[in-house]
Amino acid sequence: MKYLLKNLNMILMSWLFVTQSIWADQAGVPDVSDWEKPFLETLKKYQNDESEEAMRGIGRVAELLSIPYKKEPHRKQSDAYRLAVGRLREIPGAVEYFKRDILKRMEWDMGCSAIKGDEDRDSNFHILAQLQLPETVSVLGELLYDDRDPSKGPPSDSPYVPNSLYATLSLHKLGIKHPPVNSRDFDARRDLPAWRLWYEQVKAGNRTFSFVGDEKTYTLAGAGTMVPEKKVRPDRKSNNLLTGSPASVSGKTEGPGGWMIPAFVGFLFCLLVGYWFKKRLG
Repeated sequence: MKYLLKNLNMILMSWLFVTQSIWADQAGVPDVSDWEKPFLETLKKYQNDESEEAMRGIGRVAELLSIPYKKEPHRKQSDAYRLAVGRLREIPGAVEYFKRDILKRMEWDMGCSAIKGDEDRDSNFHILAQLQLPETVSVLGELLYDDRDPSKGPPSDSPYVPNSLYATLSLHKLGIKHPPVNSRDFDARRDLPAWRLWYEQVKAGNRTFSFVGDEKTYTLAGAGTMVPEKKVRPDRKSNNLLTGSPASVSGKTEGPGGWMIPAFVGFLFCLLVGYWFKKRLG
């Protein structure tokens, strides 16, 4: 008891520090990196918008966050990336919009002496590569046969990248399970015939496909037809991250009385540490 009275102040301070940390964690203090905040603001801007401008803005977020950087190597695991991809999947006609824009820019290229549309076409294909949908496979599969090149030179010598090669690259990045080529040794020009054969089998209904991280099996028999292999648990993460509430941003929830047990354990830990120091110093 004398020990408790002498060291009561230290014990209380230690206990308060532990419980404050627990409360902050349970209360859902925002855990959003500075680099992610502008992307979340963009998504909030287009939260209830399904216009072409919104699809382009949301797609740009998904595209940028799919590219890893040294300082942020796990951008694809961020809430902003998950929200952007989820939002595009929900907008009717989003995949068709990016297809139309690809074809429009190809027509511009074919009518110009100078190549102008590559950067925008590349962006569209990169966005499609983030959307694991049967419609995406259908669009990219058809573009595997678009070899148009405004430079008119041999494909092997041309600096222009036709839609067929972009489509091959996007299918590779789409995350299809058991792809027709080795994903670790990928070359678009070399692997184009293999992807065409794969797509022909899928289109003919002789082959199904699935995506990494998805337990469903898909076909192209109708837009978005899905044949579930087994029930998949719904994603427990909510898309309410755009509401701006701290708990929704962090994805954490507070259960009733959930802090009591950890706080008590922290108190006992501080008590034991203080007693150990007293024995060492005494």
